[in-house]
Amino acid sequence: MNETYVVPLFLGATMLAVLMLLFVMGVLFVQKNKQNKFKRKVLEARVEEQEKTLNEISRNLHDDVAQLLSHIQMNLNHLDSLNIKETKSALVSATDFLREAMMDVRHMSHTLNSDWLRSRGLISAITDDIEHINATNQVHCAIVLEGEEYRMKHELELPIFRITQEVINNMFKHSKASKFVARLDYRPDSFAISFTDNGKGFDASISSRDLGVGLGNMQDRAKLIGATLEIISTPKRGCRISLMLPITKELIEPDYDD
Repeated sequence: MNETYVVPLFLGATMLAVLMLLFVMGVLFVQKNKQNKFKRKVLEARVEEQEKTLNEISRNLHDDVAQLLSHIQMNLNHLDSLNIKETKSALVSATDFLREAMMDVRHMSHTLNSDWLRSRGLISAITDDIEHINATNQVHCAIVLEGEEYRMKHELELPIFRITQEVINNMFKHSKASKFVARLDYRPDSFAISFTDNGKGFDASISSRDLGVGLGNMQDRAKLIGATLEIISTPKRGCRISLMLPITKELIEPDYDD
């Protein structure tokens, strides 16, 4: 080959190789930057979650367990003034309250522990929450599964489960609903979960921040994992809350990755 063309070809090939190397480095840098931002958001969410967990424990202990223990104390304090038949009835009532308190403490210890969610999985954890509500005989709750289940990364399942807990807690304490359905839809390219109740509803056109901290936290968690959260509700017409998360291969646990 003529030496006249060798040098330009060599320089051209070198520049092309350098450009390709810079392109690869740029892609890696962008990907690494995204991973760092995601990790930072996860860390921030964990700090916020710890504070929320402490507040949740405080509220549950005050509203549920403390009230049950107070009933037990009152029953026991009056035993000395009751006859045998009344004493037996009071003891049965105190035993029932104690059993319910123990169930509440056990449920709190499980659902507030993220390792418990990791070992059980999202469906089992949500099912446990729903069964806990059904045990009160105040609301009929059901869970519906669609598609073939897969386990997502724990960093995704944990915020989804916390959102679920917030929805169930709000429904049980505020909506006055008699029916509640959680529907999980597993698709190859997306995961969706929706919650529907027939409660008193509210004006969903109001900002979630104005409606309460809980709804704002739900929106924050959804944004953190790249999901969209939709709230549809009107007064006296119940409520529907839906979360949709795009799924890629990297977001599925290896054991569930074909």
